[in-house]
Amino acid sequence: MDDKHFSFKKIFWAIIFFMIPFTLLASFLALFNIVGVDFNGTLRYGIVGFIIPILFFPFMGIMFSGLCWIILNLGNILHNGFLKLINRKPVR
Repeated sequence: MDDKHFSFKKIFWAIIFFMIPFTLLASFLALFNIVGVDFNGTLRYGIVGFIIPILFFPFMGIMFSGLCWIILNLGNILHNGFLKLINRKPVR
C-alpha cells in the first residue's frame, strides 16, 4: 500500500510563495490609495494598509497550509482504506 503522507513543510512553503505576489500587490495598492485593505470592517489605506497584509500573510499561510495538509492526508488515508477494502493496488 502507498502510505506516503503529504509533507506540511512542502505545502506551507508552496502556499507562502504563492501568496507573496498577492500580498505585495494588496500592500502597494493600499499604500497608493487605490484599493483599501478591509481590516475589522474598515478599509485601511496608506502605511497602515501597507503593513496589514504583510503582517497577516504568515498567519494565513499557516491556516491554509494546515487545512490543506489535513484534507490531503485524510483523503489519502480514506483512499488507501477504500482500496484495501476492495483489494486493489493504489494508482501511481
